[in-house]
Amino acid sequence: MELPLAGHPGLDTPDARCDAGQSGPVWFLAAPFGTIERTCVVPVGTAVLCPMLVAECSTLEADPFHGGNEADQRDCARFWADHTFSVSTLDGALVENLETYRVSSRQFQFNAPTPWIFGETGGAGTAVGDGAFLLIKPLSKGEHVIHATGGFHFAVAEGDPFDYDATFDTTLRLVVQ
Repeated sequence: MELPLAGHPGLDTPDARCDAGQSGPVWFLAAPFGTIERTCVVPVGTAVLCPMLVAECSTLEADPFHGGNEADQRDCARFWADHTFSVSTLDGALVENLETYRVSSRQFQFNAPTPWIFGETGGAGTAVGDGAFLLIKPLSKGEHVIHATGGFHFAVAEGDPFDYDATFDTTLRLVVQ
């Protein structure tokens, strides 16, 4: 949320970089909406944290579902995450019971640039996230493939306050070297 738009890994743009903002023993790999294939060079000994489909709600987002306090942000993130579906494989093997990897974050602070990934105006904010994440231990040297599909589904006919569908189909080719 603090990265500039240029090269942002959460966007499906030609300049998106998996290594943007990465350091330390765990890298966070994004899965933007749409259909994308991306190759990421990951250092040996680095674990990867992959969001399968997650939601976050912050004080900087303008829609009425985002609240200003932690309880509102948690309820909002849970609401969005409850409307997700996802399937994931690692090197061709299905990740079983993906729902067991769902977590809700503590409230965290961030400083978003202007513009930022979720709006025209950045600044200091707080947020809570919710969703399924895979923390993958450091992989062996060579190529590995994470393939994730899923999306959000909301329907007024099913009791939701609005109609909305968004999907993703992400293939991340990890080159560990």
